[in-house]
Amino acid sequence: QDVHLIDVREPDEYKEGHIPTAANLPLSVLPDALGWSEEDFKAKFGFDMPPKDQNVVFYCRSGVRSTHASEAAQKGGWMKIHNYKGSWLDWQNQGATRNT
Repeated sequence: QDVHLIDVREPDEYKEGHIPTAANLPLSVLPDALGWSEEDFKAKFGFDMPPKDQNVVFYCRSGVRSTHASEAAQKGGWMKIHNYKGSWLDWQNQGATRNT
């Protein structure tokens, strides 16, 4: 089953480093963007909107913004939402690989 990993930090933070395979959907636009058409969503963000029945994992820097993103997605009808509570700080502390 597919898992969609979404970084909800701002684009400049994402460009400084992110978890491999993560797509960027900033929290500042996420609540509105989840209501867009699939075509508009892909045109703006460069990836397909995750289907509402697939696993979506949100992360940010420390887990605060990803908590808000998780709540917004659940309100929007996404059923399999997960929050990476440690987020980017945890990923870095574990010495894991990153993309820039």
